Amino acid sequence: MSFPTASVIIVSTPACVPHIRNALLDNGARAHVFNTYAAALTLLRRKKIDTVVIQFARDTATVNFCEAVRSLNVPLVYASPCTN
Repeated sequence: MSFPTASVIIVSTPACVPHIRNALLDNGARAHVFNTYAAALTLLRRKKIDTVVIQFARDTATVNFCEAVRSLNVPLVYASPCTN
C-alpha cells in the first residue's frame, strides 16, 4: 500500500532550513522553502499543502501569517527559533 506524498511548507531563514528540509525529503515528503510569508501564502492558496513549519515568534507579521494559514485549515508546526 502506498501513501500519498506529504507536501510541507517551511518558512524560515535559509541558514535554519537544511535539517528540517533534509529530514522531510529523506522521508519522501515534498518540501517547499520560503523566507517570506507572502510567497508561502501564494503557494498555500494555489496548491494542497499538508502542513506548514514555522519558527515560533510573536511579532505581528508572524501572527497574521499564522491566522491566514489557520483560515485555510492547514495545520501549523512551530519550530524553535534558529540559534545559528
